[in-house]
Amino acid sequence: MKKEQSYQVFKEWLKVSLIKQREELIQKKIEHHQKQEKEQDQKKAKENMKVMAKIAYKEWKQRKTEEYRHMKKVERMEKRRQLMEEHEIKMQRRQMVKEM
Repeated sequence: MKKEQSYQVFKEWLKVSLIKQREELIQKKIEHHQKQEKEQDQKKAKENMKVMAKIAYKEWKQRKTEEYRHMKKVERMEKRRQLMEEHEIKMQRRQMVKEM
C-alpha cells in the first residue's frame, strides 16, 4: 500500500514536473520569438532610416547644385551688365571725342 501511495506521489510529482518543464520550454520559445521580432523590427527601422537619409542627402545635394547654378548665372548676368555699362561709357566717350 505504501508502495502504491509512494508510486502515486512520484507519478503526480513527475506529471507536475513535466508540465512545468513544458511551460518553461513554451515560455522560452515565446521569448525567443518576441526577441527575433523585435530585432527584425529594429533592422527594418534601421534600413528605413538609411533609405530616408540617402533621399535627404540627394535632395540636399540637388538643392545645393541648383543654388550653385543660380549663383553662377547671377554672377554671369552681373558681369555682362558691367561689361555693357563699360561699353556704353566707352561709346559715350568716343561720341564726345567725335563732337570735339
